[in-house]
Amino acid sequence: MTQDQFTTLLASVAKTLSTIDITDPSKATSEVEALCPFSGDDVKALREAAIASIDSDWLLPKQAGGIRFGRVARDLSGYSVDAVL
Repeated sequence: MTQDQFTTLLASVAKTLSTIDITDPSKATSEVEALCPFSGDDVKALREAAIASIDSDWLLPKQAGGIRFGRVARDLSGYSVDAVL
């Protein structure tokens, strides 16, 4: 899995999430689950890709206090995406 391939997986989820009105948290939570369910194929693919990329040089290139992290994307449908382990 390359960073570009991972970003492509993220892009569809970010685009979907960008349509949700977050001003009402309880409504937003149900919309997220309906549009992009945690047990759905898109999130499952992201989870598997992230786990497969843990040892890559791009997903978690920084470390502080035993926490590994990295910026995956700067702007996907208005979102900045970071990975943290």
